[in-house]
Amino acid sequence: MSILKNEITSPRQSKNGTRAFLCNRTGAIYTSHSNGYVRRQMHPSTRRSQGHSGQYQLNPTKVTKHTLLISNISHNYTTTKRIMIMEETDRLELIERRAKSYRKK
Repeated sequence: MSILKNEITSPRQSKNGTRAFLCNRTGAIYTSHSNGYVRRQMHPSTRRSQGHSGQYQLNPTKVTKHTLLISNISHNYTTTKRIMIMEETDRLELIERRAKSYRKK
């Protein structure tokens, strides 16, 4: 069964351009945001630790290496940036793939 058939979007989320889907198998809630983010969070009733949001970004990331030269000393560091998924169909495909492969701990 497709997770996309179990939409639980609230009126407020809909107004903000967000769609939410509940995975019956794991209890996780997947959200697709109009700004390009895709997130997974555990349903409040299934969370182990109180006070922990348990929300994870599912967007792909791009890691970039940088070198900074200060006083003739080279400093290397990396930055990680989320890649926004602007097409809703692409976000829904990502939700479908991640929901199928997610194993609740």
